[in-house]
Amino acid sequence: DNVYKGIRPLTGDDIAETVYFAASVPEYMQIAEMLVMPTNQATGTIVSRK
Repeated sequence: DNVYKGIRPLTGDDIAETVYFAASVPEYMQIAEMLVMPTNQATGTIVSRK
């Protein structure tokens, strides 16, 4: 796909690792929000391709 050409998109494993982290924090810790984006994506429309 040309959409992903030159970038490394997140995978299901990346998201699963993030969910595991959130579920593994101590019970006194609350994660209220989490935004996960690839490092080469500044916003939903701005992407740095290599």
